[in-house]
Amino acid sequence: MAKIKLSKTTVDALPIPATGYALVWDTDLTGFGVRITESGLNAHQNESVFAQ
Repeated sequence: MAKIKLSKTTVDALPIPATGYALVWDTDLTGFGVRITESGLNAHQNESVFAQ
């Protein structure tokens, strides 16, 4: 899992994986990333931990 500063330009330039999907996380916003599928679909992903 790579970490880069995400922007529209960097997301559009990400390579499409041959199979499955790739996750790329943002360096500035903890827990925020983008998932790129082999079909070229980009989906934003948020991962957080809730205190109980």
